[in-house]
Amino acid sequence: MSKLKLYWWPLALSILLIFSFCSRPTEFEQSGFLYTSPEEVVANLTLAYEEKNLEGYLSSFRDDSQFYEDSEYLWGKAQEEKIHRKMFTAVRDLDLKMAELRSEEATETTRRLVYNYQLNLKLLSEQLLQGEGQVALDFVKNENGYWKIDSFRELQTSLKKWEQLESNMAKSDSANYFPLRVGNEWIYQDLINPNLPDFRVSVIDSLLIRGNLYYQAEPFGWDIFPVSASFARQDSLHQLRLFVEDDSTERVVFNLAAEIGDSLTFIPPFTTEVMIVELISHKDSLTVPAGTFKDVLEFLITDNNSGSRYLYEFAANVGVIRQRGQNQVLALKNAHVNGKIITDVEFRILSWTQIKSSF
Repeated sequence: MSKLKLYWWPLALSILLIFSFCSRPTEFEQSGFLYTSPEEVVANLTLAYEEKNLEGYLSSFRDDSQFYEDSEYLWGKAQEEKIHRKMFTAVRDLDLKMAELRSEEATETTRRLVYNYQLNLKLLSEQLLQGEGQVALDFVKNENGYWKIDSFRELQTSLKKWEQLESNMAKSDSANYFPLRVGNEWIYQDLINPNLPDFRVSVIDSLLIRGNLYYQAEPFGWDIFPVSASFARQDSLHQLRLFVEDDSTERVVFNLAAEIGDSLTFIPPFTTEVMIVELISHKDSLTVPAGTFKDVLEFLITDNNSGSRYLYEFAANVGVIRQRGQNQVLALKNAHVNGKIITDVEFRILSWTQIKSSF
């Protein structure tokens, strides 16, 4: 009886191995993401984008998926993974919307669906990217009935200018050259010393000092100006005033309602330096990394003792967009002003592929 049992063991083991081999998950199932229709694949893809879920996004594609722009082959799944690993790390918010346009080809195991899409990204740097266009997705169903994308093909690229922000329109009587509100923020880059970190000015609070409402800035106060101060306000005459904690006094630094040639003077605390501030030009426009801004006031500050000179340029409804001094040029990179994100006003709406190619 024991010999009979021994004879059966090899046969039973062989049957078990054959059954295990036949039921082994295919590439579609190994990741745990199983899709019973192309529509489920697309729903997962959009959700993965919004959640910045790299594994979920990649599960929408076969291992040998290919990516095209029109008829031009671009890359495979390995490169797609590298791109999205960078993208999902660099992005704060993602919003992807896809609407099926038509079905072009269909068999029992393959389908081609064409989608309109809209893609909005907000980077950690606050820069905005927008994409729209059409993609054709080729789907394949495996022997167990699960679908994945076999090829991704960009069909249409829509290029157009982003609408100019209202704050950069032509000058009006209500133009505010230094908008102050809690939450406003300006980020500058040094064009002469590009390896230096960006210079950030953020309005974090407001408070009453001697009956006047001031706005507090961090991390270094209003140090973009040649006076060390954490608190600023603009009076009814459009004069920019800084409250200096060192000597508990207020100084008028700029007259934003000045005419060309008008000037004023102020003395920084604990010095004998006399600073002369003169409006020297009123420009139609000025281009900096954040974009092209209209209605720009240019002020020259001269230290009457040392002869040092500084130039400040204010754009209507934006604030300081460029400051030039000794071995330094701070230019506006992006900003958040009165609830609006300010970046390149010549911004284009790109294709999905162009956005991916930027990472």
